[in-house]
Amino acid sequence: MMPAGAVFVAVVVRLVVTPTDRKILLSSPPPSLPPALLIYGRNEFIQTAVGKVLQRSEVKKHIAIRGGPGMGKTAAATGIVHHPHIVQHFGNARHWVDCREASDVADGLKARKLLEFISDSLDLDLTASSDCRKNIKYFLDNNDVPRIIVLDNFETMWEPPSAQEESEGILTFLARFPRLTIIITTRNAHDPATHRGVLWHQFGSIQPLSLDASRMLFTSLSPSRSIDDRLDDILHAVDYIPLPIVLMASSAQENYTTSMILGIWNRGVSKYNESQPRNDDSDPMNRLDHSIAMSLKGPLIKSNPKAPELLRIIAGLPAGIGRKNLQRIVPLIHDVERVAAVLIRTSLLMNSPDVLQMHSTIRYHMLRNYALDASYKESVQTFYFQLIHNAGGNPGTQDFLEHIHSLSDEETNAETLLLDALEHNFSTAVSISLDYSNYLRWNVPRLDVPKRALELIRNQPLGGADSWLPLALLRLGTIYLILDDFPKAIEALQEAVDLYEKLNHLSWAAQAQLLLADIARLRGEHSGAFQLYSEAYNRFEDVDDAHHMAACLRGTGITHFQVNRLSEALEMNSAAQKTCSPDDYACITDCERELGRIYRAHNQTESIRLSAKARDYYLIHGPQRHASLALYQKSIALYLQGDYNEADVGLNDAFQEFKFLRNDGQMGYCIFHLAEMNKMRGTYRNGLELYHRSETMFEHMPGNKYMVGVSLLGQAKLYAKLCQPDKGRQVYNSAHTLLRELNAIDEATVANDIQNINDMCEPAIWRRNMIFRHLPLILACMILCSLLVRWRSRHQKEKKQDRSLELGRQG
Repeated sequence: MMPAGAVFVAVVVRLVVTPTDRKILLSSPPPSLPPALLIYGRNEFIQTAVGKVLQRSEVKKHIAIRGGPGMGKTAAATGIVHHPHIVQHFGNARHWVDCREASDVADGLKARKLLEFISDSLDLDLTASSDCRKNIKYFLDNNDVPRIIVLDNFETMWEPPSAQEESEGILTFLARFPRLTIIITTRNAHDPATHRGVLWHQFGSIQPLSLDASRMLFTSLSPSRSIDDRLDDILHAVDYIPLPIVLMASSAQENYTTSMILGIWNRGVSKYNESQPRNDDSDPMNRLDHSIAMSLKGPLIKSNPKAPELLRIIAGLPAGIGRKNLQRIVPLIHDVERVAAVLIRTSLLMNSPDVLQMHSTIRYHMLRNYALDASYKESVQTFYFQLIHNAGGNPGTQDFLEHIHSLSDEETNAETLLLDALEHNFSTAVSISLDYSNYLRWNVPRLDVPKRALELIRNQPLGGADSWLPLALLRLGTIYLILDDFPKAIEALQEAVDLYEKLNHLSWAAQAQLLLADIARLRGEHSGAFQLYSEAYNRFEDVDDAHHMAACLRGTGITHFQVNRLSEALEMNSAAQKTCSPDDYACITDCERELGRIYRAHNQTESIRLSAKARDYYLIHGPQRHASLALYQKSIALYLQGDYNEADVGLNDAFQEFKFLRNDGQMGYCIFHLAEMNKMRGTYRNGLELYHRSETMFEHMPGNKYMVGVSLLGQAKLYAKLCQPDKGRQVYNSAHTLLRELNAIDEATVANDIQNINDMCEPAIWRRNMIFRHLPLILACMILCSLLVRWRSRHQKEKKQDRSLELGRQG
């Protein structure tokens, strides 16, 4: 998506592009980057900045692009990140954060939102921890390559005094990574966080364009017939600032000559000065306001009186407005596409095929000067709240995936409007917020709305939120579970159980217990899982809830499977399948998926069939998470069957799907099973690396120590097979210590592991290791033998020659 500050400053930087550079420029940029622009008048600045970024220095410095609104700061930053030398050096490790989207966020939440934006732009490996800094640190430590990130419109985060300290703390945090270069664009006159030790290259503020560059920009956007001898006067009148130049050039497209434009400009300035006698006409912001106001009073806008309304609606949506939903969002504006086309033609909106947005300065002008009519505000809110309500159902409901995708495309705006409504119209928004939390359960989970809804519900008068509080806790606990934050999930879910029991809502209490059972199973606490599944099953049985009864039986079966009781696992899963209602296809498919998991150890063909069948169902009916689980299960069965190449592809595809869904736990399991597969293939060093990676991934996730221990055991076995018994014992000890703490291993197993470690060394590897270990001695022996052979051969040759001479003399 093009950043809001760049569209009007499409100004050409003339570069000498080599064939190598051209090849680099033709490759696809990272998704977070805005498209490259043609830029006028900033060549020297961009070249200098690129040189500073790439220079080798012991002291790491960053780039602050400072300047007033409409000067082209965003365009300059775009020119830097797309410069061929930057592309060649950083490749796809180039990232862009549009801070403008946080303009509507409360000051106290801006820093947290900035960390979320940075996380999204980096496309983090793991995101489960609610501590974004921890997630970013894990990513940068484990992906240690030269990297550059642009924080565009940084003043949004830094200007509010109450947000300044935390935002500067984030800059300080990023600056600690020596291979990360930071670029910010900001309206502020000073570089941020210098007192915290963040160092910046010294650049003056971006200045207006030169006369020549201004002419080039204006003439590139205007028909030649509109340009007369007053061009330089109009450029001077707007102080050579790029944004008003673009707006004035748009007027020239309406058959206005530069003389006419200048006349309209001067009359508007005179009227404004009469109404504002203390106005400082030297303030560039006034010129920007004049140019925007002038565009809003042009003939095209006057002939489309709804155009300012549409512009004001879009100004209130931080992610812009999707064109495919345009008429549904603003049903009160008939022929809205034609109105949008007018705004694009006048350069008040960007010309984009998917999303309509505007320059941040125009947005601020609209928000300051144009109040949104209540009827328009209501229609916009109605659209987004209906999207949320439709997407708040569960798998198996009609058009489930279609509703999920529809809201996903509009999620930023929907969340912004919902959070605003929660603050100002709680009674209307609270039920919608719980729908939204349920949507997050099946889509990409995030915490802002569930946490804020819970906070506001807790603050309601006693008795006013009895029915909402336990459900809010249940929703929040579910999100924490999906994000693998087990301690926080347990806290929220246990409180939900207690509240539902007090309200005698035992079926809802059982839903929370079912999730607590899942957590116990995932943490390796098998006895606790069995008990919780049993208690939840009994409560569901009392209300004849077959769907959840089957879920409890499935969970019990998988717990049996995890402790190698395969017959009990099959029995429980079979009982679950019989419990499902005949028309509950989601329930039946869930059972088939889990049956595929159980079969994978001893009947891979059936496991692959059931997993593939389940995935086909989920891809049509949802949820995507279960489709990814089915692919993961199928891939494990494939490698157990010996189809290593297909399994490798499947596990890597599942990893990417889980990454999109922010399911860190399953990402870790994908890497763990890739390690297991490499162990089976005999590629031990690859397996060792993957086991270590899974260990660090599970260690990063709160409350997942059991899999850390299992990953360590895998490493220990491979060290033993690689004939490194000392290293193997060391890692075994670490694994055993951790698993003892969790009561997940007995002393007999520990003793057996240590006793057998020497027997695991494989003969071929032992011979190879022995060869490498004694290689210097072997080489010395070989050289000595070679010398002895040569000496003996020479000695024998000399004896033969002496014998020949002796025979000659005798003859």
